[in-house]
Amino acid sequence: MIQIDLLIIGLFLLITLIIGLYYDRGIKTFQDYAVGNKKMSTMVITLSLIATTYGGSILSSRPEGYYRSGLHALIMDLASPINFYIASRFILLRMKEFVNHFSIAESMGSMYGAVVRVVTAIFGIMITVSLLTVQVKVGQIVITSLLPSTIASDHATMALTMLSLLFIGYTTLGGSRSVAITDVYQFLLFGLCFPMLIPLFLYHAEDLGSGYQKLMRLPTFNPNSVF
Repeated sequence: MIQIDLLIIGLFLLITLIIGLYYDRGIKTFQDYAVGNKKMSTMVITLSLIATTYGGSILSSRPEGYYRSGLHALIMDLASPINFYIASRFILLRMKEFVNHFSIAESMGSMYGAVVRVVTAIFGIMITVSLLTVQVKVGQIVITSLLPSTIASDHATMALTMLSLLFIGYTTLGGSRSVAITDVYQFLLFGLCFPMLIPLFLYHAEDLGSGYQKLMRLPTFNPNSVF
């Protein structure tokens, strides 16, 4: 069973790498690299945004948030689409003058000067590195959890290194287009897997009625206590 799980993960990562490297073809200018020469469809950008927003960091941080904060954390996450809607209606419409820029750093630099541009770029790199670190760490936890305990610690560093090189490889060579297309692939794959897994989990779960009663006995999940 462990070998099958690792095979599935390996195929998933291999296909991700192949797709990322395939779409690095035709990159001739920095515009091709940074914004895909503005030829990506709205659907691709939307699916990439969703896959990026609900990435590996969500699987790592949000269950703990639900456990500690209960309904408060769940309500905040359910309200996140409202944030995107408000941003699209009232904020993004005011950014038309930056439409030909390649990054937020360039936009900030055009308004506030070179120093602000450099500072924005540095903070952007720091945020990106931290987000990538979380995703790689989640992948390492998943892979090492499938290995026998006797060899998991020995292969943890190898798994971390391979995942890091995979992400860095296709993003460095393919740019934003490779990232967006691999995000679409991941979105479609998980969109297919989750509807198949949820009924399976419910089938093997214990009595749902008693589980719901236990949940309601927790103050953080009981609506009467929360509200």
